Amino acid sequence: MTTLLQVLQIVLGSLAIILILLRPPVADENSPNWFRPTLTLRGWEKISFLFTIFILLTFTLVSGLRLIWG
Repeated sequence: MTTLLQVLQIVLGSLAIILILLRPPVADENSPNWFRPTLTLRGWEKISFLFTIFILLTFTLVSGLRLIWG
């Protein structure tokens, strides 16, 4: 079971890194209003953003399970 969780962590971590690196750059980083979104997510960008959040939450869950059963 520990080996399966370790492999899942490697796969989810690698996938998270790839998805984060595929994010489009922010248009204006020096914006005075930090709470105003600088980018409207539509289509593939929105799907990849939500998928990245899902992958990171799953990675956190698998890491917690590995701590418990590890």
